[in-house]
Amino acid sequence: MNDPYEGRPGEEIDPQTINVYRGGHDLDAKPNEYKVDRASGYLKNTHGVSVETDQAALARFGEVRRIKSIPPMLTIVQRGQRLTHFEIVPRQSLTPSEYQAALDQVELE
Repeated sequence: MNDPYEGRPGEEIDPQTINVYRGGHDLDAKPNEYKVDRASGYLKNTHGVSVETDQAALARFGEVRRIKSIPPMLTIVQRGQRLTHFEIVPRQSLTPSEYQAALDQVELE
């Protein structure tokens, strides 16, 4: 197995060129996983659902699946101190319900 990809802070990656994984059985966004701009009602692009380039970091969540593709209104960005930790964040203005609808379009294998 190859070493997991380590991103640079704020780097965007494409799941079709870099293997990125989600642990657990869904991509349901919990309210503590995103931030809403109170003035506009849209999500900030600073937080989102967590994903990893290191499969081993997800073992505690049970099933680990690779992300094949994401819709164009989302992007995957490196966040946090672990350089293998990324988050799926809005690329454009989205409400929480629009964000979840976009997450429902993410292809997992």
